Amino acid sequence: MKPLVTKSIIPNFFTLGNLVSGFTAIIQISRGEFVNAALFILAAMLFDALDGMMARLVKATSELGMQLDSLSDMVSFGIAPSYMLYEAFFFQFGFFGIIFSSLPAIFGAMRLAKYNITAKVNEDKTSFIGFPIPSAAITLVSYIVFIFDKNILPQGLDENLIFYLVPIVSWAMIGKMRFDNAPRPNLQDLKKRWFFTLMFVLAIVLASVTAGKAIFFVMITYLAWGIIRWLINLFSKDRLIEEIVDDEDID
Repeated sequence: MKPLVTKSIIPNFFTLGNLVSGFTAIIQISRGEFVNAALFILAAMLFDALDGMMARLVKATSELGMQLDSLSDMVSFGIAPSYMLYEAFFFQFGFFGIIFSSLPAIFGAMRLAKYNITAKVNEDKTSFIGFPIPSAAITLVSYIVFIFDKNILPQGLDENLIFYLVPIVSWAMIGKMRFDNAPRPNLQDLKKRWFFTLMFVLAIVLASVTAGKAIFFVMITYLAWGIIRWLINLFSKDRLIEEIVDDEDID
């Protein structure tokens, strides 16, 4: 007789926390409370990080958990950011605005679908191909909340930039760029990726001391580094080798 409650309920609880946070963010966006929405999307990112960690900790990784995680990510990091883009700016462009603001959701869905058919249940990678959907979400959301229409950029540049930012971030999710995964809290990973770990910690400190205002610039740097590394690889003699090794390495 199978037990009524299994260990998988622990990571699934965090996954559902991701989903509820994303749904709450959508409600906040509908009320025009973009800052509150951004906080709930950040909470969704925290739950998203914890569910995988807990699954590995209690050895309860499963196909169900992986599928549930992707569905929750689609709500929190696909639908919610797209809806915020629409409500904050693109609503004024009618049907074109709907299509343009839906690009993060569309490309995010494509990324997650590809992940679902290629990923292994118990994988824990230090890097992956394509801009991760939570990173794409926080890049766009941090721009809306902290940069857009806040007189940080020269007048008019904020609106022009958003027309470039949305398709670039969306395309990056299904692109061939390599991105480092968050450092793992163990000595082995610290020794192997000490520089990236240092940059990761500095980014968190910078975001904290600026009350979130630096998040967008941190994320743009992360995205730009992945694109630059990809461009260098395009003209490198090692390009073919890396593509063979990493073709299935996607998160």
